Amino acid sequence: MENEIPPVNRVDEIHEKLSALQGQKVKVKANMGRSRVVERTGVLVQVHPSLFIV
Repeated sequence: MENEIPPVNRVDEIHEKLSALQGQKVKVKANMGRSRVVERTGVLVQVHPSLFIV
C-alpha cells in the first residue's frame, strides 16, 4: 500500500506519456463489458488535461 501512486499523480503520469505520443499512430483498446473488447487504431490529435482525442 505504501508504494501506490495517488490517483491524481497517475493521471498526470498518463498525460505526460500521451503528450509525448501526440501526432503519432496509437492503438486504443476499450473494455465494453460482457467480454466485449473494441480495438481501434488512429492518430493522437490532441491531449488535454483529462481528455485524449484520437
